[in-house]
Amino acid sequence: KITDIERLVLAAGAIGIDATNVNGVNLVDLIYNSEDWPNGTDSMIAQGNNGPIFALIALDSLAYEVPKDARWTREKLVDYLLTNQNANGSWSLFGTIPNYDITAMALIALSQYKHDSKVQEAIDKAVQFLSDEQGASGGFDDPFSGGISSETTSQVIIGLTAVGIDPTSAAFTKNGITLIEHLLSYQMQDGSFEHMNGYGSDGMA
Repeated sequence: KITDIERLVLAAGAIGIDATNVNGVNLVDLIYNSEDWPNGTDSMIAQGNNGPIFALIALDSLAYEVPKDARWTREKLVDYLLTNQNANGSWSLFGTIPNYDITAMALIALSQYKHDSKVQEAIDKAVQFLSDEQGASGGFDDPFSGGISSETTSQVIIGLTAVGIDPTSAAFTKNGITLIEHLLSYQMQDGSFEHMNGYGSDGMA
């Protein structure tokens, strides 16, 4: 999976390992020159929008150089995401069913390209979508996550701050509850967080 490679590039950079030479393997090259799966599908898009999203995040994490003749340049990755944005401003994993987590992750991926007016327009539409979809609890009811979860709220906070939007602003305050306040409602007495209210402590959360 291309996302496994992208995670490895992020991890390598975080611990000071050169991702272009991990035991002789150039992990960065494996992203921008993505291989085909046995069925002929380009691994970059085999996992829907996740591949291109995390490709940009990984490539930009330490400004890795991408050759002009690469299978996937930064420009191609950005264009792919702009083309696959839904009319309502959201992004989906596959198809057109809106997904809040994917939309927030797309904001992170596109945050380095706001100087492009087309990218800024896409960002503005996504931010408006997230504001419109924020529920009365301050969170997002997403069947993909099993309901109103702390993880989706966290992802939206990261996406918004990546593009310079305050998650405590009026646009993201519903019934007097900001995104930050909603996230903190999941914290347990021992300091841990739960996936959904009433579910108990959860390591992923």
